Amino acid sequence: MTVPSTRGLARLLPQPPRVPTPLGAVTFSGVLGTWHLAPRPATAFRLPSGGTLSRWTHRAVTLDLLTGPLPTPGSPWGAVWYVVAHRGLEVVDLTLGLPGATGSLDSSALTVTEAGTRVTLAGPAPDALAAYAREGTHLPARWATAPGAVTQTAAGALTWRLPALLPGEHARIGTAVAWNSASAEDAAWFAAAVPLETSLAALVGH
Repeated sequence: MTVPSTRGLARLLPQPPRVPTPLGAVTFSGVLGTWHLAPRPATAFRLPSGGTLSRWTHRAVTLDLLTGPLPTPGSPWGAVWYVVAHRGLEVVDLTLGLPGATGSLDSSALTVTEAGTRVTLAGPAPDALAAYAREGTHLPARWATAPGAVTQTAAGALTWRLPALLPGEHARIGTAVAWNSASAEDAAWFAAAVPLETSLAALVGH
């Protein structure tokens, strides 16, 4: 799998990607092989949708992170991760975090409730990862029987611990962030449950 083309996209000044919420900014981090993701990407581009493509490059891997608001109920922000392995990666950890917050984990969603506001960070559960792997489009087909796990790795952080990638393999997962009034019960949780294809189509402007 080759790295997606950025031909025709306007370059931006690289900045650490953030999702602004009423409880602070959601941040992105990761570990790919032995490489810990730097907060600031190497390059950044404006997507046709108005979102941002942030790209990190390393001799072993290229990571693209597509972020931006989505035109779906609840007005969530989408974040699509796209990992392309140039060398074997024994560790593939991708993390969303709300620094300083304490959340509660429910399956593959982490919800923080403070000051009358509820913020939810969410993405695919292991069964959804396995289904994508069986399709063989977004994840390696061999992941279907052991797709990894979703864990709360800090008080306000949610991490997808994915299986190893072989040279030339790729992995694409869609995550999302949504918020609402705490009185709206599970509104933010449902808003953050955005299918990968929906986020991808909205962010790339298709």
